[in-house]
Amino acid sequence: KTVEISTDKVLAVKQFIEKVQKENFVGKKDVLDLLTDIQTKVMKGETIPNYMGEGLKPYLKEKPDLEKSAEELLSLLKNK
Repeated sequence: KTVEISTDKVLAVKQFIEKVQKENFVGKKDVLDLLTDIQTKVMKGETIPNYMGEGLKPYLKEKPDLEKSAEELLSLLKNK
């Protein structure tokens, strides 16, 4: 059984990780850890559990631009 991996999604996660790395905020390491886990799942074609997406939100409260990007990313990842 082959799993279809969406290169758009892989790229979107990678770009968001790069965006986060350029910023400086409390919880940055936690956000990057979560994103790495999400990226691994995306690359395997697995579903992203809600708790992972929800887990990002508290850390990004101080960074509205990142918060918006995270929401866009999560909605992209939820679409099949």
